[in-house]
Amino acid sequence: DLKLTPEMRVTIFSSGTPLNDALGALDQIWRYTNHWKGDQPTLFDVLAIELVAPAAAYELESLHLEVADDGLTRPVPGRTANAKASIAVDVPAFMKMFVETLSR
Repeated sequence: DLKLTPEMRVTIFSSGTPLNDALGALDQIWRYTNHWKGDQPTLFDVLAIELVAPAAAYELESLHLEVADDGLTRPVPGRTANAKASIAVDVPAFMKMFVETLSR
């Protein structure tokens, strides 16, 4: 999973830019309002943006995806593909690039 660890949050949020201050505020809101009581956000949206203008090559797999009642997106086996998703991501490399980009 693309988890934003406490160490990564310190690096990003301590840079003091308006963007990172806003992200820090959103992080606090998320940590106290997510219904599954997660403590480390998973960066699904960040990967989607990276796939639009990639800094690296990603392997995409055709899948049928549906959003469940709990708000999570899940693959549905045996159905016609309706999306392409990145299944294999070098998580440490991606997270390093993400943190470095935001902490510049």
